[in-house]
Parts: sequence; C-alpha cells; structure tokens
Amino acid sequence: MRLENNVFESSNLYRILGTNSNAGDELIKQRYLEKVREFPPEKNPEEFKIIRQAYDILKDPFKRSEYDLESKYQGKAEKLLQEAVQYMEWGEIEEAAELLEEAAQIANDNLFILRLQAQIAAINDDLNFFNNIFERLEELFPKNKEFMLYLNKAALLLEEDYTKYAAKVLKEMEKKFPDKEDEILRLYVYLYDQQGKFNKIWLILSRQLKAMTEINDKNIRTFLNAVSLIGKYEKWNKKDSLIDLTGSFREMIKDDEEIKDDIIHFLDDNYSEAEEFGDIKAQNYFTELTLLFDDDPNLESEFEKLKLTEKIMNEIDRMAEDPKLSPYIFYTGTQIFFNWAYQEQNPENFIDFPPKYQMQEFKEEYSANLEAIKRMKKKYPRIYDTFKDEWDKIGSKCRNEINNQQLSLFENKIADGEDSKYKELASGQIINTEKVGRNDPCPCGSGKKYKKCCLNK
Repeated sequence: MRLENNVFESSNLYRILGTNSNAGDELIKQRYLEKVREFPPEKNPEEFKIIRQAYDILKDPFKRSEYDLESKYQGKAEKLLQEAVQYMEWGEIEEAAELLEEAAQIANDNLFILRLQAQIAAINDDLNFFNNIFERLEELFPKNKEFMLYLNKAALLLEEDYTKYAAKVLKEMEKKFPDKEDEILRLYVYLYDQQGKFNKIWLILSRQLKAMTEINDKNIRTFLNAVSLIGKYEKWNKKDSLIDLTGSFREMIKDDEEIKDDIIHFLDDNYSEAEEFGDIKAQNYFTELTLLFDDDPNLESEFEKLKLTEKIMNEIDRMAEDPKLSPYIFYTGTQIFFNWAYQEQNPENFIDFPPKYQMQEFKEEYSANLEAIKRMKKKYPRIYDTFKDEWDKIGSKCRNEINNQQLSLFENKIADGEDSKYKELASGQIINTEKVGRNDPCPCGSGKKYKKCCLNK
C-alpha cells in the first residue's frame, strides 16, 4: 500500500498525518500511530520516513509553533522570523531583537518566537528578562510536555555559559522528572564539559556505556561522545575502559555495514585532524579504535609504525633536554625522523632548525658528533636502531674527518719541532696539549680521560 500521491508529495504536515492545525497533542499522536500501522517501516520505508518527519515536528511545541507561522498571518511573521534568525547568525543581536518584537506583535505568544527572545536575553546577560519569558512559556506550554520546556531552558543557559544557573535547573529537573534520567545526564555531560571536569563526565559515560545492549541512535551517540571527549581531554588511559565496556555493542555494529562505515568515517576524520597537527597520541588512539571495526592488514602495519613513532617522539623530547648530545646530531636526528614519520610535511612545521651556516659549524664538530652517536645508541635506542644506516654513514664521515685533522696536527708538530704544542700519544693520536677537553685523552699519555687523570691534580 502507498500513500496517495497528492498526500505523499504534500508539504502540509497535518495533511500527511490525516488531521488539521487545530488538533491537540493526543489526536496528533493517535493519527501518527494509525499511519504507522498502515505503513509499517519494514514494508513502506519511504512513506514511513515522511510520516515520522511530520510527527517529529508536530509533537514538539517549539517546532510546531515555528511551522504554524508558515500558514498564518499572510507569512508576515514568518518573514520577520527568518530575517531575525539570519541577523542572529551574523551576530547582529540588536537588529534581531527588534525584528522578533515585530513578529511577536503579529503572532502573539508564539512559542518559537518567545524561545528566540529568551536566547537573545541570555546573550545580552539579561537573566531577569530570560526568566520572565520562561515564566510566560510555562503558562502556555502543554503540561504533558513540561520536560521539553525545562530541557530547552537548561540548553540555552549552557549554550551561553551560565553553568551555575544551568546546574540549578538540572537539579530541579532531577527532582521533577525522575523518569528522564538519561536525557538529564546528557545535559550534565555538556555542563561538566564546559567546566572541564572530565572525571565527572567519565562517571556518567562509563555507566551509560556499560548499559548499551542494542544498536540505536542514543547508544551510538553515547559511544561517539565518549570517543570525542577522551580525545579532547587526552585521557588516553580511558581508552581501554572504553573498549572493555563496549565489547558486545561493537560486535553488533560490525554486523551492520552502514553503521560500521559511518563510525569508521567518523574516526578517520578525527585521525586526519590529529595528523594535521602532528598529534601522535591522538593518531594512535583513533587508529586503534578504527581497528576494532576494520580488519585491514595495511591499517595494522600503520598502527605498528605509529606506536614506534610515538616512542621515538618521546626520545626526541628527552634528547632536546640532553646537554651531552651535540646540536648536529639532535637536529639531524629530528629531521631524519620527521621525514620518515610525516613524509608529506616539512620538518620545519614541527621544529625550528638553525640556519644553514650554523648547521655547517655544528657538522664540523666531528669528535663531539661521534660521541653523540655513541650516546644515542645507549640512551635513545629506538631512534638509533630505526635509522642505524644513517647514523653509520654520519659516524664514518666523522671518523674520516678526525683522521684528516690528526694528519694536519702531526704535520704542525714536525714543523714546530720539539717545542710544539701538539703531542703524539702512544695510541698514535695527536692532541693539542694547550687545549684539552674534559673528555679528551690526557696529555700525560696515561690513556685515561683528562678529567679522570691530570685535570684535578
């Protein structure tokens, strides 16, 4: 069975449900249920979608009052309302308020117009006017939908950062509507997020995650909300809890290709944003969650690389504070690493490199650079092992240059005779006896480092 074409294509929501604009809430609900029985979603998905959209608008007093403006007052109030909303989007609040006042004079006590006026009052920090409007709304609002009124009040307050006042409204809602706990908790998450209280957020989310036993919009929203908030607050230690609490829920999602693809797309978008900012922890987090839904072996390989990348990043942070590591080895190591980890980006997006002439000076500190490579092998094994071939090449060049320096020093010794400041040690190394570093071989020929031999005598 199909809806008659003229009804199916109608823009009149009342006509779609088989009623009129004077119908009360109970009649609208009754007509909706009748239509659903007539056009069940499994047999008539397109018709059901239209029926459901009509009901979703007409069952909400605010949405219904906005919709009613289309067919009343010759469209004058609706036009003023559209212009006012546009001004609000532009941030022109005073102009919007004037237009809403004109619309309110035409459509007296329209719920949607009153709600917008309350929003402007909150934007203007006029809480007295805000409360006056909601007192009027409470008089006009259907008593059986009072919760929706409170929901809007709390949401507007939170939207304008009135967290303390919003918290009072939520406490009142808890007492007044004990059967609406889930929806109230959703607002508490919003409240605690504005206050930066992640621990309180997690107490709510963990309880909700534990109770998810079926796939529905609410549970999917809760899961994605938990994913986003863990990422926002960088509470990576909560990832394992998230995974443990959603095991059966995730298995159900894996059997639903459409929902699974939507979640993978959501995680991929978050990964791309993290990659753009070089946030390796977030990249790891979103990749590991994606692997819960996607068995792609290439993704598994990428995840292994990301884990190594994070460990090397930690080593680079420590290397930056290491006074015993020569500048050339530090900057060369970071450049090699970023070229490997972020091939499509310039390493200078992540670190400030010295000018070329200074890097050349650092490069010529051959002994210091050779010692730095040895230190890296011991203290920073991941960056050393991952790029061992590069370090071997640099070390070989340093040794060659040191040998060339030694030859030059030896020639100076012959030219200057016995009184030369250069001395050949038993090892064959030529040293400058007037300029000996703490870690250089001692000029006395003992074979010990200068600091452990003659420096303190």
